[in-house]
Amino acid sequence: MEPRNASHHTREGRRYESSLCFRKLPATENRSNQNGLQWFSEETLKFLIDLRTNNSKKWFDANRQSYDQYYVGAAKAFVDAAASKLQKLFAGISAELRVNGSIFRIDRDVRFGKDKRPHKDHLDFAFWEGDRKSAGSSLFLRISPDGIILGTGFDQGCPQRLKLFREAVAE
Repeated sequence: MEPRNASHHTREGRRYESSLCFRKLPATENRSNQNGLQWFSEETLKFLIDLRTNNSKKWFDANRQSYDQYYVGAAKAFVDAAASKLQKLFAGISAELRVNGSIFRIDRDVRFGKDKRPHKDHLDFAFWEGDRKSAGSSLFLRISPDGIILGTGFDQGCPQRLKLFREAVAE
């Protein structure tokens, strides 16, 4: 399948391109490339697109098998492969091979927002440094029908790290 390109603009007005590559995998094909990283199949993208179009509990319940196989199953395989590769690059990087760990949950919190769609139409991942509750830096990945977003930053810093960070920024 060809990459799907999306054009975006930064706050400063600079334009950049992102693309999302999916490939169709027969059921019997080994789902790893030469480096051992999991590829998300075309069915993963189809699930996300269909969810965006039919974002209801009734549709989701009827398609739970696709969710389990193409969303959760593929996500767990990706986290497992990516975590081992990232740990070679960044000593101390951590991951949890589960939903509400490195894989963000698909359910939205609709209690306070105006948008009452029950599910997210994208797949989010996080990898962090050290203990999750006191992680200073983290890596973020989002896969959606619109493309891929990669991010890194300082998230949920403990008071001591936050003070050091503020002092460094103030200098």
